[in-house]
Amino acid sequence: MSKKMKKNILIPLFTLLTSCASDVNDPIVRFWNGDYSVRNNAAEFDKERRVFYENEPQETKLLRIKNEQYCNKINKPLFYEKKHKYGDTYRVNMSDIFVHCMRVNGTPLYKDFPEKYEWLTDEDVRVK
Repeated sequence: MSKKMKKNILIPLFTLLTSCASDVNDPIVRFWNGDYSVRNNAAEFDKERRVFYENEPQETKLLRIKNEQYCNKINKPLFYEKKHKYGDTYRVNMSDIFVHCMRVNGTPLYKDFPEKYEWLTDEDVRVK
C-alpha cells in the first residue's frame, strides 16, 4: 500500500473516531481532555493531605480545632474593615486572613506557603 493510500484511509478513520467521541461522558473524550490525569492528581493530593493531618500529634489536632474556631471568629468583614482592601470592590481577602491566622497560631494548613502581607501583621491574628 502506498503512503498516499494510507493517508487517505487514516483521515476518514480519524474523522470517524472523533465524530463518535463527541459525547462528553465518553472515555476517549475524557482521556483527551485530561480528565483522568486531573482526577489522579486530585486523588493523590487528597491522600497526601489526609496523611498530613492524620500524622499530627494529638496536641496539634486539639490546637487546630481551637485555632479554626478562633480564626473563623475573627474572619469577619467588620473586624478588618480598616485593613488593606483589594481592587475596586474594597473587600478584604478573607481566605488570606484565615490561612495567616492558622499559620501564626501554630497550625499551618497543608501545603501552606507563607506570604508576607503589608496589611496583615502577626499581632492582628495571634490568639490572645
